[in-house]
Amino acid sequence: MATGTWLDDLTPDRETRNRQRAALGNVIVLWAGRLLMAAVFFVVFVGFHPLSRDLTGGASGNIQRQLSFISLALIAMPIILMRWGQALRTVAGAWHLWLVLAALGATALWSNFPDVTVRRLILMMIIAVVGLGLAVSLNRPRDYMIAIGCGFGFILAFDMVLAVAMPSFAYDALGLAGLHPQKNVAGMAGLMFVSIFVSLLFGLRHPAAFWTVAFMLVLSLVFLFLTNSKTSLGIALISAVIAAPAFALAHRGLVFASMLGLGLVVAVGIVVFATGTFHLSGADWAEMTTGDPTFTGRDQIWAASVQEIAKAPLLGHGFGAVWSMLPLFHPLGQYVGFWTDSYDTLLAINQSHNGYLDLLMHGGLFLFVIVMIFILKIIKTMIQTFRSTDRWAIAGNVFVGTFLLNTLLNNMMESTIFFPDGLLGTFLILVALAQVSWSKHRI
Repeated sequence: MATGTWLDDLTPDRETRNRQRAALGNVIVLWAGRLLMAAVFFVVFVGFHPLSRDLTGGASGNIQRQLSFISLALIAMPIILMRWGQALRTVAGAWHLWLVLAALGATALWSNFPDVTVRRLILMMIIAVVGLGLAVSLNRPRDYMIAIGCGFGFILAFDMVLAVAMPSFAYDALGLAGLHPQKNVAGMAGLMFVSIFVSLLFGLRHPAAFWTVAFMLVLSLVFLFLTNSKTSLGIALISAVIAAPAFALAHRGLVFASMLGLGLVVAVGIVVFATGTFHLSGADWAEMTTGDPTFTGRDQIWAASVQEIAKAPLLGHGFGAVWSMLPLFHPLGQYVGFWTDSYDTLLAINQSHNGYLDLLMHGGLFLFVIVMIFILKIIKTMIQTFRSTDRWAIAGNVFVGTFLLNTLLNNMMESTIFFPDGLLGTFLILVALAQVSWSKHRI
C-alpha cells in the first residue's frame, strides 16, 4: 500500500538529483576549462606587455612569465581535483611525458649549471599541470578543439589587424612578426593555426561554422606568406593538403592507413633518387627549397653546435644550462662564425636553430632516445585511434597528426621540442596530454 502523497511526485528522487548535480558539475568544469584555455593564450601570446619585443634571455629567466604560469597551475588544480578519476587515468596513460620530464631532471646531476636546470624543469612541470587541467576538463576532441580554435582565431585576427593598422610595428626586417617576438615565432604560430583549422573542417557540420573555419585556414596561409618564411609555408601546405586528408582517410580502413607509410617511402625514394641522379648536395636542396643554401646562416651555427655536442655526446651539458646562461656563458663563443666580430650578434643567438641538436646538447643521446620514445607513443595512440569512425575522433586525430608533423619538421630549423620557451614544444605537451585524456575518456 502506497504511503506517499502527491507532493512526493513533485520531489525528484535521489537518482534524478544525482544526475542533475553531475550535469551541473560537467557544465562548471567545461567552462572552467574554457577559461583556463583563454588564460593560457593570454599568457603565452599576449602577456602583460603585448606590444613589446623582448628577446632577452638569461639564467634568471622572466619572473613575470614564471608567476603567470604558476597562476595558470593554480587555476588548473581545482579542475583536476573535480575530475580526479579522469586525471588519474590520464596521468597513468601519459607515462611517456613523465619519462621525458624525469630525464630532464636527471640531467641536473651532471649539468654545468644545475640550479638553472632545476628551474627550467619546474616550468616544464607547471606546463604539464596546466595541460592536465585542460585535458580533463575538455576531455572530448570537440570541446578541446573548439576552445583552442577560438584561441588561435583570436590571435590570428590580432596579428592581421596589427599588420594593417600598425605595419611599422608588425613587420621586422625579415617579414611579418605580428604580435610575436620575431617572425620565426610567428611562423610557428602560423603552423599551429593551420593544424587546428584544417582539423576542425573534419568535425564541423554547421555551414556557417564550417565556412568560417575554412576562411580562417586560408587566412592562416596568407599570414605565413606574409611572414616570408618559405619553409613554414611549405610545411603548412604539406600538412593541410596532403597529411590532413591522409590521416582522415586512414580511419576508413587498413588499406588507406597503409598508404601513409607507402607515401612516406615513395617521398624518401624520390629524394634519394634525385640526389643520386643529379648529384645534389645538402646545399643544393637548401637552395631549391628555401632559396638560401646556408639556411640564413644556420649552417655555421649547426657546425659549431655539433662541436659542442661532441664534448658530452652521451649525457649532454644539462637541460636549460646551455643557452639560458646568456651573457655569462655562450656555447658558440669559442667557435668562429658570422658572430665572431659582433658581441651583440652572438647574444642574439639563443639556440642551435635545430631542436634535435639542442636535445643532444642538453641531454646527449640519453635524452634524445627518450624523447623519440615520447614521439613514438603519440604515433602509436594515433594508429590505435584509426579504428574509430566518429567524426570528432577523426578530427582530433588529424589535429594531433598534423600538429606533430608540423612540430617535427619545424624542429629542424627552430629549437622547440622540450626546449625552454619553445612555442610549439609547449603546446606539444598540452596536445600529448589531451590525446591521452581523449583515449581514456569514458562517457
